[in-house]
Amino acid sequence: MDKPLPVKILAPELVTLLHSSDGGLRWWAAEALVKIRHPHAMKFLLEALKSDQLAQRSRAIKLLSNRVKTPQVINCFIEALSEDSWLEAWHALVAMGAPAVGPLIKALDDPKRATHIIGILKKIGDARAVPALIRALRDPLTCTEAAEALGSFDDPRAARALKQALKRGDLKVIYAAHEFFIRQGREGTQRLLIRALHAIPRQLRHHDGSRAYHFIRSGNPRLAAAGRRWDRRYGDGNWSHPRPEEKLLASIFGKPLESVRWGSARLGCNGGAGTASPRPRSHHPR
Repeated sequence: MDKPLPVKILAPELVTLLHSSDGGLRWWAAEALVKIRHPHAMKFLLEALKSDQLAQRSRAIKLLSNRVKTPQVINCFIEALSEDSWLEAWHALVAMGAPAVGPLIKALDDPKRATHIIGILKKIGDARAVPALIRALRDPLTCTEAAEALGSFDDPRAARALKQALKRGDLKVIYAAHEFFIRQGREGTQRLLIRALHAIPRQLRHHDGSRAYHFIRSGNPRLAAAGRRWDRRYGDGNWSHPRPEEKLLASIFGKPLESVRWGSARLGCNGGAGTASPRPRSHHPR
């Protein structure tokens, strides 16, 4: 069997295929050429990012992500956050990591993309985003998303901004960053955390029922009791008792599933803190 020829040698023929009437051949050529960052492939994929067809945009994002991290590509992905292909762009920007942080911060003022951008910055976890997230904390349209993101950073600036919101009794921020405050485990914060839990607007209670889980599993008797009461009153009661999935995983790993634990930050552990997956829309109270 003949040895496959390198893509660089076949590049002229592959460039010709980019103009083929067969869509499958065009995308096959683009996939081969993008591996060597051939300019014709880049032009083809950047044009596909602006296509009216969702499938074309999604495919272009998948081919470019993790391969090309130029400012032009990053900005195209950021623009796609306000389109139907936002989820592919979201994951692509997360995969790009640090190179995407600067352009994302610059685009944070765009209200159409701000919520998604905050989620991406949270997932990347680069401390350069903290000042921008603190500014977003002052905006009523993004304060809850920014609070949740800041709570995931191990950064004194983020902690200071959230503690200031706690002193003001800002229930929206306390509600969004409740995992942070549970991890901090400061005496006197239980009352505000419980008030924040009950401040969830009625129309959002069905979506946010899982929030009671962190209270119930926090290890703090007062918060656990409040979480169970909330779950019985507004939820379906499933969070007050271990679910079958939890029991199965606990039996496999030999221990209960981790959750946010009261005071775990003061004990030098993260208490099961993590980052959330993207959601189609925010379920935080406005």
